[in-house]
Amino acid sequence: MKKYVKVYFTFYEELANSELKKKEKELRNRLKKYKVGNGGILGDYYKLSNPSEQLSDFLEFCENKKYIDMHIEYINEYTDEELMAAKIFLVKPKKMYMHNKELFKYVCESCSCLKLEDNEIDIKLGKKISGKNAIFKLGEGMEEIPCVSTQVFDILINNGVCSNYFKKIVNKDVVVGYAINPQNVCDFISDSYIYSICKQCGRIYAENDRKKDNLPEIFKIRENDINLSCDVYYTKQYYFGERWILISPRIRNLIKDYVKKEELIPIFETI
Repeated sequence: MKKYVKVYFTFYEELANSELKKKEKELRNRLKKYKVGNGGILGDYYKLSNPSEQLSDFLEFCENKKYIDMHIEYINEYTDEELMAAKIFLVKPKKMYMHNKELFKYVCESCSCLKLEDNEIDIKLGKKISGKNAIFKLGEGMEEIPCVSTQVFDILINNGVCSNYFKKIVNKDVVVGYAINPQNVCDFISDSYIYSICKQCGRIYAENDRKKDNLPEIFKIRENDINLSCDVYYTKQYYFGERWILISPRIRNLIKDYVKKEELIPIFETI
């Protein structure tokens, strides 16, 4: 496994003195060859090895939070052999399509938990879904829905995956994809969250642990509480109102050639 971080920082030049401005320019020049993209108003993104001298320089400069906003994303790149040891995979599609309907209903006002209830999702899209996107999400934030393309759906069904794990997404009477619709529950833990039980509905919901900001996230599952022979799971816990989706290694192996590696996060640890 190779470890990297993807970082960017916003520098408030109007608040800084001349010495800090000079250091900022020097750091940008040193990081220039590690640039991997630009986020518009967020500025340039850099991909750095972890650990590395460049990462140490970046973190040292960003210690002064009065003048700087920092974001860091930890990236683990696994070999195919290492991925074979994963217990389960967390689905995190990168491509997003906006739609014009409210598809979720609140099932608890206290903890803001949501539920996707329609068996067939009839929507209007502002942009046609591309067949290149094997997995994608409808909407964003707490109301996003992880989906698969029609092509990937056919691959899964032809390999014995149950069709009950999916809901049709229809746009102008045409099926444009399938929302992942788990029937099973997985007890899932991320150390970047604090878990509470809602006093009104009894559901488990997660809130960001501010103490873990800018630290690597560690995922674990309680293996004894689930049947790992199943293919698709919801997390028992609610994140931002909605449960996350996990898939079995079998499904990952069926679709691995059609998705980006960072869209399926492997989970190795159990508790």
